[in-house]
Amino acid sequence: MIDSEVASLHTAGVIVTLIAVIMACSIVAMLSRDRPVSAEQLGTTSLDALPRQTATWLDRQQPSLPHAAAASIASISLRLGDMAPQLRALDPASPAADAVRRLLATDIPALVGGYQSVPSSMRASARDGGSSPDAQLADGLRVIDDEIGRMTVQLARGAFDELATQRRFLELKYESGTN
Repeated sequence: MIDSEVASLHTAGVIVTLIAVIMACSIVAMLSRDRPVSAEQLGTTSLDALPRQTATWLDRQQPSLPHAAAASIASISLRLGDMAPQLRALDPASPAADAVRRLLATDIPALVGGYQSVPSSMRASARDGGSSPDAQLADGLRVIDDEIGRMTVQLARGAFDELATQRRFLELKYESGTN
């Protein structure tokens, strides 16, 4: 009789422990999730977090954007991932940092916001002999994608130069026969 009571208590303890672990994991998962960032919040995001936050914001906008923009959005997200390590070494007060902030926190949200302000029934139609808002958005995103690529190369130039200098130093030190 006592053995069955002990077994029941043990089983109940295991179940309560399992439920507590599941609840704790759920709470930790909910608290650690990235909060959706708004276009306005991008302007106050730290420089090193800006590429990730911009990519997240842009990905959240994708359902309201035309299919033609999907490839550019994917490419922009990849390029932002490439840019992020370069920004860690960049002085936040430099002109290059200002240009990055302007592109990522101002120009991208302005382009997407301008597109989203056009009534959805009018987005696919060309107007006044020009291209449609869908095409304008896709073209604008391609321009932004190209500019992020140019900025990333420019930011990486210092790293390229530093690596070449280090290589040359090693050649002089170890290949010239003097130690």
